[in-house]
This record gives sequence, structure tokens and C-alpha cells, in this order.
Amino acid sequence: EVSLKVLMGRGYDATPSVVLTINDAIYVINAPSHFYRAFCENHFLKENIKYIFLTSIEPHSISGLPSFFADAFRSAPLTFKYSSEEFNPTNIKSF
Repeated sequence: EVSLKVLMGRGYDATPSVVLTINDAIYVINAPSHFYRAFCENHFLKENIKYIFLTSIEPHSISGLPSFFADAFRSAPLTFKYSSEEFNPTNIKSF
């Protein structure tokens, strides 16, 4: 089953946001401001998102991602892995 839904149209500060669903896998195109609210209001499940495609890295295309990610990780703590060598001051080079 394939469906295409336009969540939000073009605004003065946002690009259109589109959700393509193929066999329960969700593909999102752009995540402007208030994207996550529109996504939830249309009864989509974030667990089914396979990919998020961005047509730009400008705020009008990505400003809805922080709220989406904040909610996505609300139930589980974020963990970060790093190497101590990456933050070793001896690796810093002056210009």
C-alpha cells in the first residue's frame, strides 16, 4: 500500500512537509516548524519512520527536527560515545 500526504504547505518561513508511506514504512520530506505536531495530528507513528529527507539545511526545512528528536528520546536517556583521544588538548593545532 502506498500513500502520499502533504502535512504542511509552503509558508513564508517553512517549506512543504510531505509524508510518503510504503507498506507501513514512513518517508518524510522536510521537517519545518510544527512538523511534529502535524505528524502526530495525522496519526502517524514515529516508530515507522524509515528516513527523513531534507531539501535544504536551512531553518525553513529543519526547524521541526529538535522537537521531534526531543520527544523520540524522552523515554530513553541519550548516550554518547567518544574517544578520549578526540578531546585530548595535545591534538589541538594552532593556526
